[in-house]
Amino acid sequence: MRGLGQMLQGLSSQLGKVKVDPLEAGMRFAPDLLFAGMAAATAPGGPSLAVGAEDLGISLLGSGLGWGISGAARRFAGDRLKGLDPRMTTALEYGTDLVPTMALQYAMPRPQLMNAIETATRDEQERQRLLAEQEQLTNLEQLGLAGFAGGLLASPALAPTPAALSTGFTAMV
Repeated sequence: MRGLGQMLQGLSSQLGKVKVDPLEAGMRFAPDLLFAGMAAATAPGGPSLAVGAEDLGISLLGSGLGWGISGAARRFAGDRLKGLDPRMTTALEYGTDLVPTMALQYAMPRPQLMNAIETATRDEQERQRLLAEQEQLTNLEQLGLAGFAGGLLASPALAPTPAALSTGFTAMV
């Protein structure tokens, strides 16, 4: 445990030396926030903060890894990047966010999203079952009414009398 504490102290002291441009940080992490909001808003079964938080965590992890990869590549390349067009170096730096983020989006387990999908599927199956039951009851009611009406017409008490049949007049009494 003490080794972990020392490692975290060393990491925090190194992070304190890193200069972060707010505009660069915003450009790196704003899409993560945007896509997490979209994931939360379009979650199956309705908006879900848990799905959004899960997506945000995976995206931030990928962006952090991409930031680290681009920093390591910048240090490794050294002066060789100095001659490149600044737009090209910016594209290379931001492009390194895509690879780890996309890999993590597909590789990381998504329990909140899977739970939302399963819940929405169960709810839809229950709704379909209830609709089928309602349709079956409606059909039975219609058959029952038809049977009742047929029974009334076939009832001997309501059958026309022979005298009424001979005159061509049918009366139901």
